[in-house]
Amino acid sequence: MKNYYIFLFTILLSFFTKSQVSSSYIFSETTGTYSAIVGGTQLVTTTGGATSHDIDGSYFTLPLGSQFTFNGVTITAINMTGDGSIWLNPGTTTTGNGVTGPIASTATAVGVISGLGMDLRSTALASQVYERRWQDVGSEVVFQWQNAARFGQSTVERFSFQIRVNKTTSEVKIVYGNMTTIAASTTYQPVVGLRGSVNTDYNNRRLTGTVPDATPNWGAPNGTTAGTSNAHTVRFTATATCFPSSGLIFVWTLQSCVGPTTPTITATSPTTANLSWTASSSNPSSGYEWELRTSGAGGSGATGLAASGTVGAGVLSSSASSLTPQATYTLYVRSNCTGLYSAWVGGTAVQLPPTNNDCSGAVSVTVNPGLTCTSTTNGDSRGATQSQTACAGSGADDDVWFSFVATSTSHIITVTPGTMSDVVFQVFGGNCSGLTSLGCVDATAGTSIEETTISSLTVSATYYIRVHSYSATNGTKGTFTICIKTTPTPSCISSPTSPTNLSTNQSLTPSLSWPTATYATSYDVYFGTTLPGTPTVNTTSTTYSPGTLLEGTTYYWKIVPKNSVGDATGCSTWSFTTLTPPINDNPSGAIALTISNTVSYVTYTNLYSTNTTTESTPSCASYAGEDVWFKVTLPQYLTSLDFDTQTGDITDGGMAIYRGTPGSLIEIQCDDDNSANGLMSYISRTDFMEYETIYIRVWEYGGGTTGTFGISVTSPQPLPVELLYFEGDEYPSFNSLKWSTASENNSDYFRIERSVDGEIWETVGIRPASGNSTSKINYSYLDSFKNFVIHYYRLVQVDIDGKYTTYGPILLDNRKENKKIIKYVNLLGQEVNENYKGMFFEIYEDGSMKKIIR
Repeated sequence: MKNYYIFLFTILLSFFTKSQVSSSYIFSETTGTYSAIVGGTQLVTTTGGATSHDIDGSYFTLPLGSQFTFNGVTITAINMTGDGSIWLNPGTTTTGNGVTGPIASTATAVGVISGLGMDLRSTALASQVYERRWQDVGSEVVFQWQNAARFGQSTVERFSFQIRVNKTTSEVKIVYGNMTTIAASTTYQPVVGLRGSVNTDYNNRRLTGTVPDATPNWGAPNGTTAGTSNAHTVRFTATATCFPSSGLIFVWTLQSCVGPTTPTITATSPTTANLSWTASSSNPSSGYEWELRTSGAGGSGATGLAASGTVGAGVLSSSASSLTPQATYTLYVRSNCTGLYSAWVGGTAVQLPPTNNDCSGAVSVTVNPGLTCTSTTNGDSRGATQSQTACAGSGADDDVWFSFVATSTSHIITVTPGTMSDVVFQVFGGNCSGLTSLGCVDATAGTSIEETTISSLTVSATYYIRVHSYSATNGTKGTFTICIKTTPTPSCISSPTSPTNLSTNQSLTPSLSWPTATYATSYDVYFGTTLPGTPTVNTTSTTYSPGTLLEGTTYYWKIVPKNSVGDATGCSTWSFTTLTPPINDNPSGAIALTISNTVSYVTYTNLYSTNTTTESTPSCASYAGEDVWFKVTLPQYLTSLDFDTQTGDITDGGMAIYRGTPGSLIEIQCDDDNSANGLMSYISRTDFMEYETIYIRVWEYGGGTTGTFGISVTSPQPLPVELLYFEGDEYPSFNSLKWSTASENNSDYFRIERSVDGEIWETVGIRPASGNSTSKINYSYLDSFKNFVIHYYRLVQVDIDGKYTTYGPILLDNRKENKKIIKYVNLLGQEVNENYKGMFFEIYEDGSMKKIIR
């Protein structure tokens, strides 16, 4: 009989040596009575409310009669830690000290049994004795924590528990004792269960529902369930009385027929899978039984059972077919020890890939003929595996494939997320054995829609779409919807942005602009004084600069939106007319001003003026262009002039004076705000030269405002003659000439000269002057003629010393036809009345004109 027991022990030892706690121990729970031990060895103790024994442990060796077997190994040494666990045959005498997650720990030990593995210490409640004690009570070795508490809750908590190991059967029990005033805190939560020699071999517990449970219950029936992570904990809090009641017992019983480990499903296609597992330490003589299930535990019946089978002894694999794509399966396997069965061992649930997991299985997507998603295709990336590297992000581990046949050269592809988070998609040409990427689309994130337009497609060719999530995180995989729309030919633009159609007085350097046309990828621009038959330019922009244009000219233009599908048809032609700058827009056209002894402002405008580019930029008053020019010629003896400006539409002006020749003028002085007229300009100088021509430049400070202003040129020196006007009237056989002076100084006479071409002049009369006068004097002269042509007249004022000044010319039309005056216009083309002061023109009904100076 003795030999028989030795033989049996040898068999069991061989069996235990190969076992794992995850498969060789079966969990159950029951209730009983917590009986505190008082004998044995007291390892640590403290009383009187002192808190200690926080991260310590008590290492000791077991006497020969108290040794037991765990996980096939004889346990000869223990470290009983202050944090609620015992370490079996630990690597060092301090292994496990301070470890509050003992099952997940990688510290060296044959095994770990955790009763309440968390940060514990002695209770601080008065008159309570904390101790750690162990005792061999005959059939069991008992390890006891008495009056412990969670760290941070020691002033309110105290509880007790035991770990009991059966020396004969290796059964492990955790027995919970009194639980006094448990706090509501959830800062520390206990690890409960077994660990083998490595942390991947575990058999632990966790609560069954979402934490916190609605009705938490540690005890029967089924208050906890098997942990699926070595870090799982059981909730421990006073909230909803979520802690073990006194007398609750968790039991781990060693099986005599041990199940296999690591049941594994390897998908070989969307409908087939290979099944495998690691051999049981029992080496079952009748092999294994397996079940592939979509729901329910192994052996729970027909509901959820997809496939099942048996294999002989030593066979560790099988296969399954006719499975459902994207269905989630769990493999359960048990050992058949010739009529004695192990518990069913379940593996990790695996979702099979979809049918379009690879390019060859691409799902066909219907192309919509227009821009409405009448037809859509649903997709789901869950269970898919990676076929190519990600074109964006790291989530191509779930890529799925679709295909479509192009019905146009351009299509719009839209992917709308369902449960998938952050969609990425890629479009390919070619075929599954030779794909060419046409674009990777990842413009948005989260639940936003991704959309792109793919152009230059070949009608009737097949193209492929690969969809995946941006991130490799499992929770980002999911459902989505694909829609393919057909890009239409773009429509014409109804009206331009700038210049508007039929607009006038437009810049000579305009920038043409127009609104974006939907679906257009470029625009043909037609532009010219007549609309050209071919595009002037093609551009992807919505602006076009034609350069410097002719003044006062009408230009025609048209925009034709286009894309790879075609061009818009029937687009309108627009037009605009450029401005005509004023005559004094540049120094060469400077208007001559009359020098007076009294200030008298004459109104002018810078409307439609441009920037002078032939002269240097003025040195003051923030010149920005839109300037106009004037000039004065100093008569003999005159060297002092005052230049003043007056507000009109322009209220903040700048002025500069120059000498020299247009194109190379030299600035004499520049002024900003020295006029008495607000922010207008004023210059006074006494260093001019007789007969010198001075050019005056006027602009608005900083630019941007055009309109009227007044200007005056006076001299503090007396003028020989101050002419008020010189004009004439036609009669059938003579012309009546009239002029008037405001003052005269040493004036001798006036000479009247006539010309028929404005170049060759003859003297036709003399009128004596008044010599010296400070009051207005009127003069006249009648000139008879024989030729009925246009006559030009000019007035030459001669001083006593022989010096002279010329005024005019004026034009009188003596052609015989009767002509009607239809309007009067000034030098800027602005209509004025017949009493206008300065130079202006009479415009006749036949289109001819006559210059008047008044």
